[in-house]
Amino acid sequence: MGRKINIEEVRGFLEASNRQFEQGGIYLERALFKRDDNGVLTGITLSYEDRTTSDTQETRKEKQV
Repeated sequence: MGRKINIEEVRGFLEASNRQFEQGGIYLERALFKRDDNGVLTGITLSYEDRTTSDTQETRKEKQV
């Protein structure tokens, strides 16, 4: 990336992404980025509610990707 971005750009990106997820029936509650001591990303854990299933029950899940 050739330019610096600010937190408002990151926040805007996440808000736009979240709107698309909700349109697809995925409701994110939390995203946790795990990093090692050097700052290298080692994993992402998502807490979310999946409303795409045909069941009437809403499913809360946490998954590491």
